Amino acid sequence: MGKAGVPYISFDDEQNKQGMKQANLPETIIDGYVAMEKSMREKIFDAHYFANRPEPVGKIKLEEFAKEFAESYHKE
Repeated sequence: MGKAGVPYISFDDEQNKQGMKQANLPETIIDGYVAMEKSMREKIFDAHYFANRPEPVGKIKLEEFAKEFAESYHKE
């Protein structure tokens, strides 16, 4: 979005686990979150969706929304 001071920071699985443990999340939530992140990294999270993608129902493209969102975000 081009806003200074808003970096994207990635964490490995062990760092994620430790952070969530420090926040006292239940082990089942931690395990599920880490499994979801792994499936996203390995490009299997959305494989079924892309293999069976439905026809678009909306008229607003993501690029259009992102531009409008960025304009609103920068106003504050």
